[in-house]
Amino acid sequence: MPGPDLAHAAARVARLLDGITDDQLDVATPCEGLTVGALLEHFLGLTQAFTDAARKTPPERRAFWVRSMRSAERSAES
Repeated sequence: MPGPDLAHAAARVARLLDGITDDQLDVATPCEGLTVGALLEHFLGLTQAFTDAARKTPPERRAFWVRSMRSAERSAES
């Protein structure tokens, strides 16, 4: 049984993300305590989690992705 067609939703998200500039990443959002950058990180993390679940990615591979993302964040801060 085929899954839902997410092409339209994915295209809308891509257009939205294309419009975000680096100087907007620290701007507050309506979500209390979350900047645009933090909300994007949350969204992308959930996207990856759903993708991993659908692909039945083993936990050790998921952990690598999280470690890689955190390492990149620390590098960006220094």
